[in-house]
Amino acid sequence: MHRGSRTAKPPRETSRTFFWVVLVLLLLGGSNTATWFLARRSSEPAAAPPQVRPLSFGPTFAALDYWIVSGPFPAKSSADLDTIHEPENPNRDLNAELKGAKGPVKWKLVKMQGHQVSFSRELGEHFNCNGYGLTYVESPLETKAVLGIGSDDSVRVWLNGVQVHENRMQRGCMVDSDRADVVLKAGINEILVKVGQGSGEWGFALTIRGIDGKPLPGLKGCLPKEIAVPEPPKPPAPAPKPPVKPVPSNTKTTAPATKAP
Repeated sequence: MHRGSRTAKPPRETSRTFFWVVLVLLLLGGSNTATWFLARRSSEPAAAPPQVRPLSFGPTFAALDYWIVSGPFPAKSSADLDTIHEPENPNRDLNAELKGAKGPVKWKLVKMQGHQVSFSRELGEHFNCNGYGLTYVESPLETKAVLGIGSDDSVRVWLNGVQVHENRMQRGCMVDSDRADVVLKAGINEILVKVGQGSGEWGFALTIRGIDGKPLPGLKGCLPKEIAVPEPPKPPAPAPKPPVKPVPSNTKTTAPATKAP
């Protein structure tokens, strides 16, 4: 288990710190220094919010659509979940090149299919290694939830930097093989999945639902601003209709001739 990310300062504490910084600049550097500091601070661009993505809802659970995956990383066996790799760093750089088992690897955006992420398809066939899946969910309020977890093979799951589940075994990936009772905080929640691979197929499945087995209202998937989510393809434009030739107004119509009896 690794340490979670640092807690951000409350708004009141941040405002108090900002006030003292300006006061010290006024006392030591005069009004020009304080004015320069305020102008520079106001010109700094605000951090862009995460991209909010809707979740796909099943009959009794919600599966997260988009994941960022990376791997393979070296491991001793499928049960090796203790070797720490860069994706477990809470200050991870999602654009960085990482040291993988067979050379440099990068984070890759994938879309879950059938409530599963196939590392075999996304990262390739490998033996004795680890792979990681990372995503975020936004909850409108603090609430109890259930994570349904499947994996091929071993798996460890963190929620907001805290380990909430582990299962070391060789098995095929099935949705909701394991269960982890968790508490989602109000706001953005980070989910990190680590898979231990032995041989053959590998990957994981993850679902979220309420403790009553129903989808959690208002729950949304989101990704960091560094990750560009492709827009869904636009529907094809309708085929143009063939032009209709106008009938001339001076055209005379004659009745067909009839034979005399």
